Amino acid sequence: MQRRLFSIPLALMFFAITFGVVYAQEPVHAEAPAPTAIQEPAPSVPEQVAAPVKAPPFSDIVKQLSWKTFHTNLYLDVARKGKSPSRKMMEVYLRHSKTGQDMFMVFKKPSNMKGMTFLAHNNVDLDDDWYMYVRTIRRVKRVPSAADNFMLRDFLSLYLLKPRLELWDYTVDGSVPAEDGKGVWHKYVGMPKTDETTGLTGYGKLMQYVDVEKKVIMKTEFYDKDLKLIRTQMVKKLEQRNGSWLPVEFFTDDIEEGVTAGVTLFDLETDIEVSPKIFTVRYIKNM
Repeated sequence: MQRRLFSIPLALMFFAITFGVVYAQEPVHAEAPAPTAIQEPAPSVPEQVAAPVKAPPFSDIVKQLSWKTFHTNLYLDVARKGKSPSRKMMEVYLRHSKTGQDMFMVFKKPSNMKGMTFLAHNNVDLDDDWYMYVRTIRRVKRVPSAADNFMLRDFLSLYLLKPRLELWDYTVDGSVPAEDGKGVWHKYVGMPKTDETTGLTGYGKLMQYVDVEKKVIMKTEFYDKDLKLIRTQMVKKLEQRNGSWLPVEFFTDDIEEGVTAGVTLFDLETDIEVSPKIFTVRYIKNM
């Protein structure tokens, strides 16, 4: 059974330290000169430290992503090191159900890619099905769901689709100061549930940095089967839709491939009416 990596969702922890300083003075007797006031040692006051917010299970982070359907347009800016970035415009529809998640993506720009379409059925209990419509030959081709293409396998899917918990076992691994300077991020380590996960995704470990207050993944580190860091992804901006915080700008640095990419979402909508026909091979054939 094929499985793929999909994602994508911290309370402020602060320390309040109070030092009490108490001053005492000897009484003054009328019949004797007043002695010099003596400051006695201040009694020690225990530090009062705010209890750190307990990190919830990673499954709770995923559950808060309550959208059933999702639609957005986006700009994708991809650059190989030493070269200027190229911009692409895409339209994306997502659908979530008990059996899995479906993703439809079509290129709007540039002109030489306009009309190229991807359709992915990401199933919880069955093999995944991925299709690509190639405009130049007017044909739909089935493609491996574990295709070695970071844009589809990780970059777009991680921050648009909900993370697929059937692939990874997540445990809490402490917390770190947020890289944006706002609060604290809790760390979750994801280890493959089976060797199949590593074989299909190419990863031996994931590190998720989560803003627990907003319940959203802010940063992801990808490690290969030898546990070498090969890719990082970071959220740059969030917006709230129907009670859920969603990334609307994010960036990746593919260390292994020497590629960087940024995505900016616009016209974002969630929980809207989406025709089931969009997620069919027949639909992309007749576009």
